[in-house]
Amino acid sequence: MAYPPGVAQRLPAGARVVLELHYRKSATPQTDRSGVMFHFGARPRHELRHRVLPCGASEIDRDIEALALTPRVPDAGASIEVVARRVDGSVEALSVVPRYQPAYPIAYRFRNPVRLRHGSEVDVRSSSPDCSAELDFVALQ
Repeated sequence: MAYPPGVAQRLPAGARVVLELHYRKSATPQTDRSGVMFHFGARPRHELRHRVLPCGASEIDRDIEALALTPRVPDAGASIEVVARRVDGSVEALSVVPRYQPAYPIAYRFRNPVRLRHGSEVDVRSSSPDCSAELDFVALQ
């Protein structure tokens, strides 16, 4: 994943990176061309942060720019919807998945960062009682 300029994920000294790959069966032989590249540098202007949001409404405690969202539901075929309710009353759908497949969790990366002001709410709803969404964001100073 390439982050916007000035945004980076902080890895503390001695951190371990674990990768999980999922392959789909193919009728023909395939060559794996997966790759991982890390760029190390000076401290970025904005550090990427993550927050797990449970089912229901969660208030945003500071001004942020949301960069990506990963909805999660344990039940195959369940629906999940994540919407932002802004302080000004506007509502924006962040992710709508009508038939979730837990074996293939997908992070939805927004084309443009979604700015949410302090006091906005992110509402996670699902046909399953056990749901969550991981929000990747940068805090705005």
